[in-house]
Amino acid sequence: MAFLCISGFVFCASAYGQTVTVQIQASASINAKAKQKGNPTQLVIYQLANNQVFNSAKFFSLLDSPRKVLRNNLITSKTLIIVPSSRKTIKVKLASDTRYLGFLIGYENYQKVVWKRVVGVNRIIDDKVRLSLTQKGLRLLATPVLFKPSNNHFYIEGSLGFAGQYSSPDTTFTYVAGNNVKLVTTSSKAGMQFGLGGGYQIKPQARWLQILGVNSLSVGGNFYSISGLDSKGNGINRYDIKPKHTYDYTNKISSKRFMLTGKVNFFPNLFFHPYLGAGLGMALNTDYFSRNNLGVSKTTSLEPKTYSNFAYQWSLGVDVPVTKNLLASVGYQFVNVGQARVREFSEGTRKPLVDPINFSVEFSQVTLGVKYLF
Repeated sequence: MAFLCISGFVFCASAYGQTVTVQIQASASINAKAKQKGNPTQLVIYQLANNQVFNSAKFFSLLDSPRKVLRNNLITSKTLIIVPSSRKTIKVKLASDTRYLGFLIGYENYQKVVWKRVVGVNRIIDDKVRLSLTQKGLRLLATPVLFKPSNNHFYIEGSLGFAGQYSSPDTTFTYVAGNNVKLVTTSSKAGMQFGLGGGYQIKPQARWLQILGVNSLSVGGNFYSISGLDSKGNGINRYDIKPKHTYDYTNKISSKRFMLTGKVNFFPNLFFHPYLGAGLGMALNTDYFSRNNLGVSKTTSLEPKTYSNFAYQWSLGVDVPVTKNLLASVGYQFVNVGQARVREFSEGTRKPLVDPINFSVEFSQVTLGVKYLF
């Protein structure tokens, strides 16, 4: 949420030849001597082709004879008078060769304050620069990026999800011979989800959507993959009679899902935008199930199978604009991927010994994401 891009971002749009709005805010103590009231001061705005000479130039050289010291690096300059406790907004038309804007304040005690600043034109977001003048000198203020889409956009997005425990209700199944078995989950955990997607975002035109505070609507397709849906528990053999025989089991589930998703962003006049989202689609779930042999050390692993299931999800969170085209997000997501299934077969005849063992799988997670608009 800063008007200067973080180093390394490649999404900052060049403003060469454009008009930049400079917003100036002066405190009551500008250009003040110790324990005295503030005084008016000069503010000089320089359009520069290069910033190296400006950065090393001395105070009076820049203030009194900028053309002499800056030479061809100076394209043009403009001087303003700023009075204490004032606000001022000016428009600066950038020359085609302007690559930097330099700022200088003419404080009497310039040796003790920050008296100059410089910013690259290609680092300016939303064509705005905010300056603060205080007793300590000149500051460049952060300018929150308001994300108000002026038209419709295609987009791509990516996300990481960090899930906690997943829930799987107790499961019962029946051996062919008639033994009833009940599986009771004692512990479970969920791993990390990775997601990629894309779609189309539109600016709402309907008046009633604008009254409700809708900022944008998005429809897209997403692919998600999650692994580490692990659980442990007890199997109770012939739980309907006594004595009961128990064994331990381990279950590992992975899931890939393809979703049609929708998302609504709200409150265009805030610097962050809450959202609600939902999705429907198909999940491919693979289950790796193993158990010991009724308490004996021998372990039996059931044959893993992949089954398709209906899946759904819903989410809520906030989007935070980073640039005009890039948004970061943090949110909560609830996911239900249907069931994971395994079957146990006789080693000799390959006939199924039990009905399919079904595990219902749903989980909650915190998500972090980025979205880029074209």
